[in-house]
Amino acid sequence: MRPSIGLLADVGVGAAQLVQIAREAELAGFEGVRTIEYEYDSFAYAQAIATATSRVVTGSSVARYFARHPLLTAETAAVIDLFAPGRFVIGLGSGPAKRADPGLPQQRWGLPTGREVARIREYIEVVRLALTEDVVNYEGEFYGLTDVRMRVKPASPHVPIWLAAGGEQMTRLAGRAADGVFVQFAGRVDTERTLDIARDAARKAGRDPDDVRLGNLIMTCVGDDSEAARRAARAHLVDWYLHQPRIQRVFAEAGYEEMAEEIRRCNPPHDTRGTVDEILAHPQARRAAEAIPDGVLEEFTIVGTPEECRRKLDEFVGWGTDVPILYAYPAGADWTEGYRAVIRAFADDEPALTGGAQERRGGDR
Repeated sequence: MRPSIGLLADVGVGAAQLVQIAREAELAGFEGVRTIEYEYDSFAYAQAIATATSRVVTGSSVARYFARHPLLTAETAAVIDLFAPGRFVIGLGSGPAKRADPGLPQQRWGLPTGREVARIREYIEVVRLALTEDVVNYEGEFYGLTDVRMRVKPASPHVPIWLAAGGEQMTRLAGRAADGVFVQFAGRVDTERTLDIARDAARKAGRDPDDVRLGNLIMTCVGDDSEAARRAARAHLVDWYLHQPRIQRVFAEAGYEEMAEEIRRCNPPHDTRGTVDEILAHPQARRAAEAIPDGVLEEFTIVGTPEECRRKLDEFVGWGTDVPILYAYPAGADWTEGYRAVIRAFADDEPALTGGAQERRGGDR
């Protein structure tokens, strides 16, 4: 199984560099290049990647549904699919209602946050209808269309829609109505439970449960020095823990309450993104990183030398991960090198990945 790589567009690497990294991932044999959406438009990055490559699957993992009307999502998907037939996946999620810390700004732009499952159910229905060649009339509780027909049609007969598994009800909706479900920070127990819930829902909806696939966004940090990679992963985890309430809940449910309490006592800065040394330059962030035990790294991440990371990927696949997405973080100061270290570790053809890869291949992309 070939993994995808997940690109984080708001730190460390510019837009043009991300597209170059996507080309290198394709040359290395990766299945896909997925964009992780925070406070930017992941569809725009996915379109740039789609037009710069010829084989890899791209898409959002995941896009905030509330930031786009479903008709606009359908229109965007149709255009990207014209550039890259069969290679674009619509990934949707509810997104956090607010940052983990109450002192940080809301992320919903004043839009309502209630009844997410019902809203996204209608959202999927509108997108599916809009991507047909029919005139669409839809009257729902949250969305309405009258005599709408899109002028641009996708090249593919079916554009996949995947949902983030934000909870059991969203996971069941994915099983009933989507092509796949994304999990994040899911070890064996969460992976197997998510698959069971989604496929049970698919079965009850009259679908083939095996048609519902699972993608796992796995924090990945590759380095020649295993301990240095682990140190880096702990530093980057401080940011993940602080800014994602769901991750805090996952850690607590997995039995790491003492770690959670210690991180709260450390009170690290609100925004700790950057290089490892920049993060750990904050005494509170350094103490919080040191509070993360080996068990968290073993259960939830792929960290270490290339050989260690390849073995760990096999474990995630064995748990039921259909689409492993290696959410790459650098072991050192250079984010571009961090991406390339992950690509090299899982490459079909390592020699093609250093600076002049395209020249050596005669410019073939």
